[in-house]
Amino acid sequence: MTVKTYQHKLIKPFIKRLRKIVDIVVTQYNKLFREVKQLRKEVFSLKQYINPLEDEVILLRNENRKFRNQLSKLSKILGKDEMKEMLEKPIRKKGKTYDKQR
Repeated sequence: MTVKTYQHKLIKPFIKRLRKIVDIVVTQYNKLFREVKQLRKEVFSLKQYINPLEDEVILLRNENRKFRNQLSKLSKILGKDEMKEMLEKPIRKKGKTYDKQR
């Protein structure tokens, strides 16, 4: 086998296949790079949305803790039975009362 036939039959087809593979890899890389860039933008916008919500959750937890402490103190003062009774009673809304003598 001469150098020319070796190059023509083996080297050139190998290089063509290698070039196709490299093209495919580069194309996929570019596609994935754009996708990652887009996902980073989405994650950033979601983080901006989540941060205020996390702050609000912290405030609500603190408020809940405060109310729980107050309820615990009230339960100690009134007693558990009186407290249960108060919680089971329906809350009556204050309705408007009209003076019938008018």
